[in-house]
Formats: sequence, C-alpha cells, structure tokens
Amino acid sequence: MNYYEITKSDIETQQHLLDKYKEQLLKLPDYNMVSQRKGNNIIYYLCKGKKRKCLSVKDQALIHDIKTRHFMQAAIRTLERNVRLQQKIISSYKPYDYAAINNSLPKTYRLDNLPQPVIIHNDSGKLLHRTSFGLQVRSKSEALIAEILHAENISFRYELPLTLYDNGSPAIVHPDFTIFTSGKGKVYWEHMGMIANEDYRTGAVKRFALYCNNGITMPDKLMITMDTVDGSIDVLAAKKLLDTVLSLNNAT
Repeated sequence: MNYYEITKSDIETQQHLLDKYKEQLLKLPDYNMVSQRKGNNIIYYLCKGKKRKCLSVKDQALIHDIKTRHFMQAAIRTLERNVRLQQKIISSYKPYDYAAINNSLPKTYRLDNLPQPVIIHNDSGKLLHRTSFGLQVRSKSEALIAEILHAENISFRYELPLTLYDNGSPAIVHPDFTIFTSGKGKVYWEHMGMIANEDYRTGAVKRFALYCNNGITMPDKLMITMDTVDGSIDVLAAKKLLDTVLSLNNAT
C-alpha cells in the first residue's frame, strides 16, 4: 500500500468512528458536572444553570454517561480535525509512480524502458476445486477456507490483485483471500499449501517480507495459515485465528 491508500484507509476508519460516536452521543445525557474532593472521596455535582445538585452513589451510571458524552465530544472534535487535514493532503498528493512521473514530462525528457510492475502470481496449481457456492480455487485447503468465510457471511475476494512497493518499484501480489471487515478495513489471508516445497517456502517468505515492508503486518492486517507436511489443515485452528483477527479489526 502506498501513502495515498494508507491515508485513505485511515480516513475511512476515522469516519466510521465518527459515525459511531455521533450515533451514541444521541443516547447520552447532555449535562455538565463539576467535582470536588472531600477527604478520599470525589463528590460530583450536576450543573443546571447556576444551580448545582449533589450526585450520590446511586447516580454512578449517570456520572459515567456524562463522562462518556464529554469524552466522545472531544474525540469527535479530534477525528473531524484529522479527517479534514487528511482529506486536504490527499486531494493534492501524487503517489510516487514511475509511469505517472515520466508521462508528466515533455516527450524530449521521458525515459525509455521504465521498470514494469513485478507480478507475483500464485502458481501452485489451476483453479480445479469448486466450493459449495460456486467459487473455484487452487487447493482443497483454500476451498475449506472459502467455505468458512462464506458460512460466517464475511465479505471477501479471492486472489484480488494488490499493488505493493519493493524499494520504490511496484509489485503486484494476489493474496489468497482479501477480507473486508465491518470496521471498513482489509485483512489479507495467505495460506501456505506446499510447505514441504523449498522453492515455495522461499517465495512465500519473500512475499511476507514484502507485505511487512508495506505496513501489512500480523496480527491485525495479515493472516498466515499453512498445511502440515502431510497436507492436512486444522480448520478449527484457522477459524479461531480468523475470529481473533476480526475482533481486532471490529473492536472500534
């Protein structure tokens, strides 16, 4: 992911929080309080104009709701400011792209033989396996993973192209599964199905390093599962890992 994509994703996340806080704000009491320490205790007073009402131990829920409202109001101000600034930045931001920069030059100065994007394919087999809902995938393990996602009603795409950057040069990878979370973020799930093959392992490690260098790291944005040496897969363990990762993304 480049800076533009990361910033845009962050704006979406903050906008999601804004919408959530504004909705919750409508359910909270619109009161002000003052507090005063008496010995080891803090006494809260509800302010109504110039009048003050002392709140008792029985009013702890009300005190908490008033504090929560003021926290959310402060959070909304911060989030709205962040979103305004980030939108202003990306409105004029130009991603560092070889072709775009080259094409912006007069023809006289344009470079020839620009580096082309490296396309990193998953060549572990043809799409021979069909899921119960019609998706064709490369392996039985991927078919099982797709069935898990489908059964949980999780929005996902199979081998959706993703442009990353390797020392400034574009590299296009195809994550096994791109999951769209309710927090409006994305989680990439890579399954290593040929772990016993040395060349496959080497390529997988390089691909994971590429993810990491582009800010896509475990546990919240990248999932890695694998078959055992004998080719089996632990579906229960994969499901527990999925639940954990989704909880991290949807906690907001």
